Amino acid sequence: MDLYNSGDKRRNARILLIQSYYANSQVDEAHIESLLTKSYPIDLEKYKAIKEAVETNLEKIDELILKYATERPLDEINPVDYSILKVVLAEGILTTLTPPKVAINEGIELAKLFGTEMSAKFVNGVLGAIYDEYKTKE
Repeated sequence: MDLYNSGDKRRNARILLIQSYYANSQVDEAHIESLLTKSYPIDLEKYKAIKEAVETNLEKIDELILKYATERPLDEINPVDYSILKVVLAEGILTTLTPPKVAINEGIELAKLFGTEMSAKFVNGVLGAIYDEYKTKE
């Protein structure tokens, strides 16, 4: 297993999305997706479903992040952390693509792999608070 090929096509789909969202301001998304899909296998259906969920719910995702990451405006959140939060919120909180706890755990693990020393703690804190709110609404 290497950093970009976990051996799990679903995780690879999440990794590709996180990389795409991170690089979007620097590289054309279609170009980076083309490069990365040739590099390692992904669950393309999962990738497309999560991507659609992010695009459909982006305003709500940003509202939730702002509500629970009060110490930082969106433009000051580490771009990797922000990308991870978008993917996890779309996949596990705002849709039923993945059980919430599974999506949150994936987000924390990906933050450990790709983020800074503080990313996993930050991602866990924000997602945990959001999950608690959504769990009580059910």
